[in-house]
Amino acid sequence: MPFAYSAIATEIWEEIFEWLCINRQLPSRSLALVCRRWKEILLSDPNIWRAVKIESPFQWTLESQYDRLERRLKLAKGVTVDVTLNYTTSSSQLIWELLRTLARLAPVERWRSLWIINPHSVILKRTPFESGVFKGTFASLSVISITGNVYPYSQSPHVHTELFQLLNQSVTSLEYLYSTNLRILENIQSPKHTLPRTLTAIGFPAGISLAEGTLSLPSLREVTIEGFADVAASPNIPMADSLILRNCTRKLFSSLDMRKVVTLNVRFDYYDEFDTPVDLPALRVLCVHPGEPHCLQRFRAPNLEKLKLSGKRNDGVTIGRGEFHWGIKDPAISLFRKNQDEVMIFPVSLTVDSTAITDGMLTAMLEVWPQLKHLSLIVDSDFNPFTKFANRLVDGQSPICPALETIYLETRWRTNGRGWVRWRGIARDLMLLRKEGPLESITWRNDWFGVESVTRNERVESSG
Repeated sequence: MPFAYSAIATEIWEEIFEWLCINRQLPSRSLALVCRRWKEILLSDPNIWRAVKIESPFQWTLESQYDRLERRLKLAKGVTVDVTLNYTTSSSQLIWELLRTLARLAPVERWRSLWIINPHSVILKRTPFESGVFKGTFASLSVISITGNVYPYSQSPHVHTELFQLLNQSVTSLEYLYSTNLRILENIQSPKHTLPRTLTAIGFPAGISLAEGTLSLPSLREVTIEGFADVAASPNIPMADSLILRNCTRKLFSSLDMRKVVTLNVRFDYYDEFDTPVDLPALRVLCVHPGEPHCLQRFRAPNLEKLKLSGKRNDGVTIGRGEFHWGIKDPAISLFRKNQDEVMIFPVSLTVDSTAITDGMLTAMLEVWPQLKHLSLIVDSDFNPFTKFANRLVDGQSPICPALETIYLETRWRTNGRGWVRWRGIARDLMLLRKEGPLESITWRNDWFGVESVTRNERVESSG
């Protein structure tokens, strides 16, 4: 397709490359080797080179990392950069060489975001902020994320203290601040340091103890709480419209005031059923793992609109014994097949993004939720859309989800022409069956080939 390729404007290629290199972290050097035009576009767009990562090098890779860092920063020209510091292994002398190069070519005034991984490593006896390598003020910084040890006491450098000192000296529009270490508390509540009033999202460990009014920021829209062990939330923890709970336990969840939460993304550390229902009167959007059915049994959310079930097959979620897997004895399957009356969640829109769900499990869910209007499925090869799921959709006597308006199916596996033709036939049959109903469109996208098939209701098109 030489004509179609050459007809694509340079501006479109720039947007594609920026998305691939920044969001997907695809190596920009690999893209530049494809053809001369791609190389010219990549070298001329500084935004593609703004992601800078400092990792602990080994002696034999120091020179190549140094050259790569210097070349990347020169190609980024004067744009703001996203800095990631990850020093976990190797010799501290090698790390300092790279850090000094970064400070020389991209001073902190140019930093747009800062991501520090494992800041309490014993490799560095002091932080680059404490040692004076990074000087100046944060003029463009909007994101700070510090991840590593969530436990409260560490004998390593106080990375937060130096960062907060620089923040206090800066006039910045910081929007996101996240740390998994309790030492952030020393600076959040210190009279010497003040949080920027521009903060819209903040994250901290569950064990943090805050004085009243510490985080009473009018701009705060999202709060992330990182659970560990069996720690409850301390009093005065701020709540926002959007709440993210990671490694959550029943004790942590029960200690929070959830009455005003509108969007909840919760991931439990282990399967731990609630004894009594949990009232979430303002909740409209809920994201949970599909293997945690206690959320669907105990969450009472009368205003819920969107439910997202997201999770992978082996991601460490423990249910009963062993890791999460779909099987006849799993509590999620048991809930929908045997204990439907216990389901308390009734969403209008359902999104399933899981590498573990099967067509039988999905069918069991949909039979309990006839009120669904929008269904989105992002699945892998374990999900077969041509068996029970499809049969129940086109069942003329008792079809599942009669109120459906849109169906979106995204598959990630290789398929052949027969599978494609078969799905289009199912889509046409379903559209004919529900021609006079609310169904408007059926979309199937195959992510492997990047192709999409859309079947629309002729009645909707003619009336529109």
